[in-house]
Amino acid sequence: MGILTRGRPVLLPIASAAVLAFILTPPVRWLERRIPTPLALLVSAGALGGAEFVLARQLDDLATQLGTYTESMRRNVATLQSGSGGPLARVEVWCRPGSPARRTSGT
Repeated sequence: MGILTRGRPVLLPIASAAVLAFILTPPVRWLERRIPTPLALLVSAGALGGAEFVLARQLDDLATQLGTYTESMRRNVATLQSGSGGPLARVEVWCRPGSPARRTSGT
């Protein structure tokens, strides 16, 4: 484990380059048949950068709205746990054995 920690400044860029090459190789090869290699590399890298930008924006929006989502989920869980008139109250009544609601449903 100590070797990996000490080699991190060297190994991390090498691993990143390998992953980037793995991701970019198929689109670059496909584009090389249609356009020159440097242009194919630029197009592929630009597409990857654009996808990263969109993903970063989406994650930023999610992080910004996470408080709103959390509060909404807490309210929904509290409503379900209260059991008094919540959205599942009719289902709960229907599931009780001998319930009049079950007899009228035809089952």
